[in-house]
Order: sequence, then C-alpha cells, then structure tokens
Amino acid sequence: MQILSYSDQKYPYLLKEIYDPPQNLYCEGNIDLLNMKCISLVGTRNITKYGKYLVNEFLLNEYSLLDVVFVSGLALGIDGFVHQKCLERGLKTIAITPGGFGNVIPKKNMYIYEEIKKKGLVISEFPSERCFGKEMFVLRNRLIAGISKATVVFEAGEKSGSLITARYALDFNRDVYAVPGNICNHFSQGCNLLLKDGANLLTSKYDFGEIVGMKGSQALLNIS
Repeated sequence: MQILSYSDQKYPYLLKEIYDPPQNLYCEGNIDLLNMKCISLVGTRNITKYGKYLVNEFLLNEYSLLDVVFVSGLALGIDGFVHQKCLERGLKTIAITPGGFGNVIPKKNMYIYEEIKKKGLVISEFPSERCFGKEMFVLRNRLIAGISKATVVFEAGEKSGSLITARYALDFNRDVYAVPGNICNHFSQGCNLLLKDGANLLTSKYDFGEIVGMKGSQALLNIS
C-alpha cells in the first residue's frame, strides 16, 4: 500500500480543487492513473438488462489506447459491472472504496478488487483498519466525483446513491451526463430527474466518445 499526502506531486490535481479534500490517499496499484483523464461511471446497485447493455455499448476496447481512466465505487450493480468490463477489455480503471482495504465490501466483488489492484488502482481516504459507517459511502461518492472531469449516470432510482455523486460533481463544477430511460421504470427515475434538472443528455456511443476524448464521429464509425 502507498500513501499519498496532499503535498505529494502525484496527489490528483482535481482533488485539490474541491473543498475539504482528503489529506491522505491510501492506494494499491498504479498511482500514475490518478492524474490521467478520469471519468466516473456510476449507477444503481440493481442493474437491469438495459444498464448492462449501456455499459457494453459505451465501453469500447479502443479506449485502451487513450489516457482515460474509468472510475467507479466497486459496489454491486453498475459499479461492479463497469470495473468488470474494463478489466475484460483492457481499459484503465480506478475503484474507490468507502472503507479501508482491510474491510472491502461487498464481498461478492472481492475478486474484482484483487484484479484491479494488479491491473488498475484501488484507493480510499481511510486507513485499512477503519470500520464502516453510513457517512463513509457519501464520502466515497464525493471522492468519485472529485477525482473525475465528468460523471456519467447510466441507471439510477430516485434515491440512488449515484445521485449524490452527481450532485457532488455539480458542486465541483464538473460535467454531469445521464442516460434517459423508460419513465415507468424505477431504475430510470433518477437519470430522468437529473436530465430534468439540467444534466447533459447522453444517448449514444458517439456522445460518449466525445466525453472520453475520441473526437469526431469518423473514428467511431470504424468501430464495430
């Protein structure tokens, strides 16, 4: 485990722009990812076929060639699926845990955690012996938004924790994107609410390519 203090030159510069940034970051993996272009991808713990489709459609193998890192919270649902697809497709990913490394949850995602330590980066603002409290999930969401240039919400219910991440991103003057969904589907209500409140509309892999930094539709037209 590596510990980065606020004064360390590798401490992520975007985190220095937020109010009350962590004084220390506890890291396992490749800390060089911290100052690449980070985009957070978040959503419901109760992922649907639609959510899986979106992640599969948007996370393209070609993004492994770019200095872009996909950030999420290692939770069940969208978060874990994002990390899983990044690992499968050779994409860079950072997982941010709500507690220390000695108490990783959910246990179902422990194998993802172990793989990300080898191929990406896992970070926390708490030492390994720190126990969980409800407030730590909110702080984790703040860190996800704070480290990222943009936050994308794929699927979210009206009370989803990913909406907290989106609100932090707005507070930090970062871009927020949401994918619209069926107005009758509970797990789309949060995204539709974000869009109603002014989030950027995300409707295709071409839109997503612009966020990632693959400029121009022609580059994406060559992707099967």
